[in-house]
Parts: sequence; structure tokens; C-alpha cells
Amino acid sequence: PPGKDWPCLPASPPDHVEGAAPVARFHHTLTLLPRREAAGDDSLALLGGHDRTISPLLDLRLFSLRHASLPRKASGVAAASVSVGWSSSTHVLGPAPSPRAFHSAAHYDHPAAGRGLLLACCGLGPAAGGEEVFAALDDTWAFDLSSGRWLELAARLPHGFARSRAALAVSRDRLLLAGGCRARAAALATYLPLTPGPVFDDVWLLDLRRGLLQSELGLRPAAV
Repeated sequence: PPGKDWPCLPASPPDHVEGAAPVARFHHTLTLLPRREAAGDDSLALLGGHDRTISPLLDLRLFSLRHASLPRKASGVAAASVSVGWSSSTHVLGPAPSPRAFHSAAHYDHPAAGRGLLLACCGLGPAAGGEEVFAALDDTWAFDLSSGRWLELAARLPHGFARSRAALAVSRDRLLLAGGCRARAAALATYLPLTPGPVFDDVWLLDLRRGLLQSELGLRPAAV
């Protein structure tokens, strides 16, 4: 029966939700934040995507799993009484990445800072200084979950390697970016703006210990 293996969390009805639910979207990312980075609660970070008019979004929303328990009825189907909560990260300090969808995101626990960062890379959206709304992007950003600031990493992909729909992962202070699609052909810009371009078959590696400067995180340089 429906819901036996995939029970649905009723996050939209007002009687089950704390805080305003985010706007409906697709082509977004949902990243798990460990308990320490969410004030004692396991949380999910919802970032970007397209709204119903296919306009790119940027807003970052946190989905608390504090009361998201799923007690089962005798029939084995999950009960519907689940309490969940949304919080908004609208008070962002300083610069922020452009709205985007088809981007990639991952969590990084910075060893020196002792706190977590939400990493966002590439995607499809307006390029800096450009008018193209569905351009492939080549930038990488880190959101400091403690200070509420976005930090842009100086490292960018080389010219011609901007992409969307890539896979992103963190391993041993290294950020790995794999695959994705180039920007779609200019001839398809008007009537098929979301059509992916040629597919990449590459893997890129970024050392986060060098890419994230201590000064940007408000840390003192290590003693020599």
C-alpha cells in the first residue's frame, strides 16, 4: 500500500507545520545538516531551485526533523500525526550567490572553525554581470551556518567548464565535483531554456583547507 515503505511527512498543512512553508519548487537541493550545526536538531537545508514559473530561486530554508517521528499503525502504515518545522535564513549578511537551480550542494564540517558550512556549486541561473537567466555557472559558495554569511571561494572552474546538474561530495577536506552538463545551445534559448547541453565526463577536486581562508571565517592564523 502507498506509504508503507515511503511514508510522507505532511510538511504543508498548517496544523502540522511550524513557521511558513517555503514556496513550491523543483530542481533544488536538500542537504542533511548534522545535529551540531542545527542547535541540537537534525535538519535539512533546502536551497534554490525553480518556482512554478521556472524562475530561479536562492532562498535557503532549514527543515527541522525534531518531531519528525513516524509511529506505525497496526496495519504497518505510518501514522499521519507528524510535527515538523521550517525556519528561514532570510537575514543573510553580505554578498550572496545568484539565484540558481540544477546546482549542487554538500555539507562540510570545517576542522579549524569547529562549525559546519553548506557548500553550493555551479548550477543554472543568471551569471554575474550578464542578462542570461539560464546560464551555466562556474562559481562555488560556502554558507556559514553560525554567522549567516555567504562566502564566495576564489577558485572557479576554467573557462568553458561551467555546468549544471553535477554531483558534489566532500571527502577528507576535499570537494569533489563530477559530471554535469554544459550550457544548452544558443538556438534553444527561447523555446527550450532548460534543455541540457553536452554532458561532461570529468571529475574536479578542490582542497577546502586552501579554498576557505581562515580570515574569511573569522579565525586567527595558526601559530607557526
